[in-house]
Amino acid sequence: MTISAIRNKNSILKKYRGLTSSKFALSAVEAAIAAVEPVKLISKAVRRSQGRLIVSDIRTKVLTYDLSKYDKVYIVGAGKASVPMALGLIKVLQQSRTKTLQVSGSIITPYGTSKKIHEIDVIEAGHPLPDSNGIKGTKRIVCILRQAKRSDLVFVLLSGGGSALLTLPMRGITLADKRYVTQSLLASGAAIQDMNVVRLHLSQVKGGKLTRFSPSSTTFLTLVISDVIGDGIQTIASGPTYPNYTSFSDAKRILSKYDIWNVENAHLKRIRKVITNGIGIEEDDRQKTFEYHRKTEYAIIGNNATACNAASQYLRAKKIDTLVLGSHFNGDVAEHGKWLSLLANGMKSLSFPFAIVLGGETTVRLNKQEKNGIGGRNQEAALHALLSLETSFGQDVSICCVGTDGIDGNSTAAGALVTGTMVKQDRMNTKEELRKYLTNHDSSTAFKMLGSQIITGKTLTNVNDVNVICRLRSGRS
Repeated sequence: MTISAIRNKNSILKKYRGLTSSKFALSAVEAAIAAVEPVKLISKAVRRSQGRLIVSDIRTKVLTYDLSKYDKVYIVGAGKASVPMALGLIKVLQQSRTKTLQVSGSIITPYGTSKKIHEIDVIEAGHPLPDSNGIKGTKRIVCILRQAKRSDLVFVLLSGGGSALLTLPMRGITLADKRYVTQSLLASGAAIQDMNVVRLHLSQVKGGKLTRFSPSSTTFLTLVISDVIGDGIQTIASGPTYPNYTSFSDAKRILSKYDIWNVENAHLKRIRKVITNGIGIEEDDRQKTFEYHRKTEYAIIGNNATACNAASQYLRAKKIDTLVLGSHFNGDVAEHGKWLSLLANGMKSLSFPFAIVLGGETTVRLNKQEKNGIGGRNQEAALHALLSLETSFGQDVSICCVGTDGIDGNSTAAGALVTGTMVKQDRMNTKEELRKYLTNHDSSTAFKMLGSQIITGKTLTNVNDVNVICRLRSGRS
């Protein structure tokens, strides 16, 4: 399975012809996304050798499993990358002729990303808001895990989107309640870490509880493509196989932090009751979770740094000095966008050609009373950057802001490109008009008119966002 390249790359370059920095920036983004293609990551991390399965994660940890000890292999999981992860894993498991492994299982993937896999069930469900198919898929996974024995090996494949897809509400909580609180947190600009703390305390499977459905002696191996800053396994997909170190009190604090806890409606009434009851019993519950993790291991096989490093390698191969600033950038999208333009403006004092690569995930706080348009954090960051970017004739500078999953907010774009000449490229493009799009969180409409949306389609992977700034001498090819 291949990752889609930037589908409209040629049309962007044609519109902004003469800016070679745009070609390099867009190609660097393509290299970043290609590097985190799930089948490629699986093939690098998992291999069979002399009847053993050897697993290496990005932090150089190596795990070894003697496959002769296991009767069956189960594959379960959820996320945007779950289908290609499963395909890649099955390919590795079937490489050896020494022993035919019985493989079965079930995974949950967002709508429009499924593919028939002979060995396992594939169920499509809602993302970012959970739906009834997510519950159906999760119940199927629970049913499979109940069949697992101490002599079996269970793979759990997790990637971005897994938290919404893997959903089984606590007793006393409805699907509508979970959708409401998820939507409220999204609209409030909540960080993914905060969202997942709340979601795991309203779930029967998150926060390490998924392993409870099999005997405590069953071997679990979780393979992860990280979509969170810091790569915390407890946060990715809300940590369904990882011991929970947060509390119901933390969930209450977070809902209070975003002014949701005291909202008076039926959804919050039920949620408050579950969380309040949980505060009184959580110590015993946490101890129960730990008992089921004696034979559980984890391996992160790809993350944002993987993508950023690939982008920088491409640029350096093109003889462009490149600085990688890391993968930890978060916070308010407006400040992030302005900072990107400051970096681009400051590059004038450096020797050309020069590029900067960085990654992370910012947050957008939507209008609660007024109408919100179409867009996402990448296009909004790019629009803020455009408004602060110094522009003058002959300045060959470009900034790309892209979500590696190919979906930016509620738009069909992955992100956007801005250039040092863009403000003068189109008559609609005055700064006053652009600010109106920002006020209405309608950045996607602005970039559609500018012709610089980045369209990839769903990439079937997700390691947060990648930003590339490239500045060249005018006329470089």
